[in-house]
Formats: sequence, C-alpha cells, structure tokens
Amino acid sequence: MRWVAYRASQRRLRFTRAEVRTELHRPGPCLVIAHSLGSVIAFDMLTRDDTGPGPGPDGLTILVTCGSPLAWPTIRHFLGQDAALQLPDGIEWLNLHAAGDIVAQSGLAAVAPAVRDEPVSNGISNPHSALRYVEKQPLADLIVKTGAL
Repeated sequence: MRWVAYRASQRRLRFTRAEVRTELHRPGPCLVIAHSLGSVIAFDMLTRDDTGPGPGPDGLTILVTCGSPLAWPTIRHFLGQDAALQLPDGIEWLNLHAAGDIVAQSGLAAVAPAVRDEPVSNGISNPHSALRYVEKQPLADLIVKTGAL
C-alpha cells in the first residue's frame, strides 16, 4: 500500500513540475505569487536545475511569497538549504508577512539577504489568509510594474 501511494505522489509531482516548467518558460513577463506551503514549493522548483526560472528577461522576473514558512529551519533543511536562501540571478523577490501570522513569523530577511520583506496588516482574526495578502498594495504595485496581468 505504501509503495502505491508513493508512486502516485511521484506521478503527481512529475506532472506538477512539468506544468510549472511550461508556465515558467512562456514568453513575456512572468510573476509567481505563492502563499504558505506554495512558497516552499515555488522556491524549491525555482532553484532546481530541472525546472529553472525560464530564459532571461522573458522568463520569471518576480517571485512574491506571502505567509511563507521558509524561515523555519526544518523547512530549509528539508529543501537542502541550510545556508542563505537565494533565487537564480535576475529574479526579484518580495515577501509579504503579517503581524500575528505564526507561519510567516517575522519575515525572511534573516535567511534570504536578497529578499525585500514587506510587513503588512492582515487583521487579527485570520492573519494568514491568502486573500488578505493578495489585496495588499506592494503586490498591486509589482503587478503593474511587470504588466503581468
């Protein structure tokens, strides 16, 4: 039973990587917005040789992480990233983190020197909410800057 579940997971993982690889290598400006565990997946895929960020200025230009647990030592260790977190050259990295979001803690600047950490206010009832993160001005400014939408 475990072998079947593992194979199914491996198939899903290969499919997901293929889909992401296709999207990252489309022509035109590319912006990736990743929330919570999605930020871990995005970081992992962008730093893998088999996925990569896409070609030059027509590939990925900006990664936005929201409510990211990438500062957690266990997550970085699992990714094989015990040193400072780095994206490939040419990718701007914005990280939004909210007070009270226990997943995001206090941002990523301490573990990712090139990241631009932006504290935002998501309220007290659900500070980890993806919807609250994506409605913030720093993200809107980047979308306009890249012309990604």
